[in-house]
Amino acid sequence: MAGGGATTHLTCIPSPLLNKFVHHVIDGLCGGASASHALFPDCPLDAFWQAGREVATLARDVTAGRLTQHQAYAQLLPLGQEAAASVCEVVSARREEIKEAMVRESLASTTTLTDFDWNVKVAVSSSTVLDLKQPLVTLRLHTSSPHGHQRDTVVEMTEAEVDSLLATLKEAQASLGNLLE
Repeated sequence: MAGGGATTHLTCIPSPLLNKFVHHVIDGLCGGASASHALFPDCPLDAFWQAGREVATLARDVTAGRLTQHQAYAQLLPLGQEAAASVCEVVSARREEIKEAMVRESLASTTTLTDFDWNVKVAVSSSTVLDLKQPLVTLRLHTSSPHGHQRDTVVEMTEAEVDSLLATLKEAQASLGNLLE
């Protein structure tokens, strides 16, 4: 929807039913019953599905910050000022629900760290350096997927690589903190 001009299919939904349609689409995003074509029989089926995808994309993009309210309103203007404002109000009012659904959706397809083991050893020498004396951290990650698949990954890192990993994890934690606020 961020490409502009993508609201053409929403014109098939009669203006008095547009808010109802948007609420039904957001209900579907949030795990409830989604929009039924039977409630909007005057809209051709292919346009109905396209309109639903457009609303879902708009709601996700606004909620994720990929699209501002002003940009969303501008994209919806072909529907008329009142209808565009109304759709934006519905998306804004349900923003927290949409955010929670997006987080649940991403967590459902994410591999989870279930356990880890680590140890430190010192590499005394290598085939090219006789006096190496470099500390190495071995990290064994035990993960599982939502489908029950378990996997172990072993990573060996130098001190600089461990520092880089910790910095990346701190950045990720800060980003998650900002997202969940």
